[in-house]
Amino acid sequence: MPAFPDIRDHFIDARWRDRFEDEVLLVAQKLKGKVRALRGEWEKDQFILRAEVAGEDCEIIHWQNSPGRWDFESTCPCDTRTFCPHAAAALIVAGKSGKIDELLKESTGVSPVVAQTPAPAAQSPADHRSPITAPTFHLRITREATDSKVVRLLLQALKIADTGEWVVARPEVIYGTHRISLTGKPGLREHPLPDGTILLRDPAAEMNAILQLQQSGLTSLTANAQFRFLLAIDQSKSAKPQGPAPASAAGLWFPNPSHGTIDQFWPWLRSTGSPQLAAAGWSVHFDSEVGHEVIELDPDAFKY
Repeated sequence: MPAFPDIRDHFIDARWRDRFEDEVLLVAQKLKGKVRALRGEWEKDQFILRAEVAGEDCEIIHWQNSPGRWDFESTCPCDTRTFCPHAAAALIVAGKSGKIDELLKESTGVSPVVAQTPAPAAQSPADHRSPITAPTFHLRITREATDSKVVRLLLQALKIADTGEWVVARPEVIYGTHRISLTGKPGLREHPLPDGTILLRDPAAEMNAILQLQQSGLTSLTANAQFRFLLAIDQSKSAKPQGPAPASAAGLWFPNPSHGTIDQFWPWLRSTGSPQLAAAGWSVHFDSEVGHEVIELDPDAFKY
């Protein structure tokens, strides 16, 4: 049995269910009889659950955020791609009485060790993995053209008039010299780079950054079930590029409709929200054509 018995509770008590939409869980209940080749494996500080569900090979990577709390990301070749019914079905079956004990017993590798910053393991020349570096986060607020089908449909859903351009936020996670667009879900632990090496990411830090953006009133297509279907349009378009590729819709963040009107949000973010994010470690940049610069004045220096 691994050193973390609380991951067993994560499965048995179905603590993972709140990461899935209700309609996804309903479909998953119908798919649980089609789960095949369910297996679990420890890889350093992560527990990886793999299964074939209704012909789709899905993978769910778990990591510990804090004692007793596990977070996870799922990937699947289906249209939903992440947090899909196939992954939910695999988790349902894994949580059956005795099944998770069997998976944990059969899993191989070293059990994870609690540590705030894992020390990088010695790497052989054949490992091709980048050194582990702590991520930093950058948020850029910019004005973009509304010339893509995804954005036009999103504006219609948000009931925002299409004036030809609108203001959006583009967050990035930075590992050394590598900058990666931050979507509404944390990235996988291993991120392939163009030169063939593997960048080791920190999903827990990325999840914390995502929560900070959401607490500031921002949301993204990836994190919002109401608009997530638009990503399929973006992905089908990127599969057949014509000319320079536009910025991906997956990394596009915009004001959460439940947090007030869009014309009030950006001035608030510039004057109040961005200092709060900066205090949490973010670097925040507003393009010159966005909103108004905030100038702090000292009333004591006024001359009457």
